[in-house]
Amino acid sequence: MFLSKSISFLLHFWVGFLILCIGFLKFNACVGDTTTSTSCLERERQALIHFKQGLKDPSNRLSSWVGDDCCRWAGIHCSNKTGHVLNLILRGPSDIQSSSSSPIAIYSDFEAACISGEINPSLLELEYLKHLDLSMNYFRGRVIPKFIGSLKNLRYLNLSGSGFGGRVPHELGNLSTLSYLDLNPYRVIRSNTNHGTNVPMFDLHVDRLDWLSGLSSLQYLDMGVVNLSTAADWLLSINMLPSILNLHLSSSKLPNISTSLPHVNLTSLFTLDLSGNWLGPQIPTWVFNNSRMVSLDLGYNDFSYPIPTALGNLCNLQTLSLQRNHFNGEINIFKESFKGCIKSNLEDLNLEDNGLSGHLPDWLGQFINLKSLSLSYNSLSGLIPPSLGRLSSLRQLYLFENSLSGSIPPSLGRLSSFRELDLSHNSLSGPIPPSLGKIRYWSVEELFVFVYIRVRGNLFFIFHGLYLPRKRISHGRKSESKI
Repeated sequence: MFLSKSISFLLHFWVGFLILCIGFLKFNACVGDTTTSTSCLERERQALIHFKQGLKDPSNRLSSWVGDDCCRWAGIHCSNKTGHVLNLILRGPSDIQSSSSSPIAIYSDFEAACISGEINPSLLELEYLKHLDLSMNYFRGRVIPKFIGSLKNLRYLNLSGSGFGGRVPHELGNLSTLSYLDLNPYRVIRSNTNHGTNVPMFDLHVDRLDWLSGLSSLQYLDMGVVNLSTAADWLLSINMLPSILNLHLSSSKLPNISTSLPHVNLTSLFTLDLSGNWLGPQIPTWVFNNSRMVSLDLGYNDFSYPIPTALGNLCNLQTLSLQRNHFNGEINIFKESFKGCIKSNLEDLNLEDNGLSGHLPDWLGQFINLKSLSLSYNSLSGLIPPSLGRLSSLRQLYLFENSLSGSIPPSLGRLSSFRELDLSHNSLSGPIPPSLGKIRYWSVEELFVFVYIRVRGNLFFIFHGLYLPRKRISHGRKSESKI
């Protein structure tokens, strides 16, 4: 009996030991890609050398590209398990170090900071490349190379703001594993003197978009400012993308928009930006058939009334931009559209420059999570309702260029998150409530941030009793000045 128990014990011991060993081996296999150091492959190193030889690099950003181990070079990330190059990240600077305020000098400093030149097809040797980022450089109107469409393992491609021009190659449609594509050419360069200038663009355009159907894994697409004026098939092509979650097509000269679609696949979108395309007058109803939408920008499109009531069913919507359309009429035309669950999560509402008239309604105070409200450049009149003081999360309120009258309600001063208030160019009068000077910030890092109050073009007298603690004044004027 003792012998049988001993044999049983030993058997269980060795089985347990084997399981531990197997588990340990599996664990090493799982983490081996991050714990084992492997040098890059010579073939891929040579490919990168040839790629570098075709580039112009006046700021020597590629100065580390020497030696045998390309995995240690700036912008290169390799698999620690195989040594294959996985990521090539050469994103240029967002801000330019320039002490000048001259656009010409800023532009010259910009050129000196960016990579330009030719993109060598030697990159095809990087057959395991997953991530390619050449954004924020300056390729001076060069056409996007067709061979990029042969990097079959590519999952991320960012060529935005880099001065590419010409026709977007259809070959990009071969990237079936691609999940992120950003081709937006627009870029503003800003110097450390806080002056900025636009970077020249080179008419990056498409003739059609049917090649998008090959991007079956695509989740993020930004072709804003790419000229899509001849892509009559743009909506049908976009509608064929089964995985798309974020779609940015602002200022793309879209030729038309169907107000309805027989079959809509775009029901998983989190973000939709069609701003700046002047697609009006009728708002497409299919836009509102997506309860998952988080951000919707339809500004600068000449859309007009009626506003679909389905807008109120976008329960997850956080940002809604409808500025610069033609909804002309009383602001209460939005009341029915805002009746639903949209009030629950909306944080940013922009209705600027829409020809809206009438009094500010009390129902605006029902947007309990609103952080920014923009109603400027309209024809709103009457008093500012105290109900806006119920917007406890409000940080920014823009009501300038209207015909509002009366005084500022003290309830606005009780909004503890307030940062910016612009009431300029109305017909407001009376004292500025002392409560506006008693806003408290709870984060030490924000103590220097003074709430921005702009009231120019009204009939206020002095800041009666307004107390602005000196430690919180950053860009504001002294409290006892006249307006």
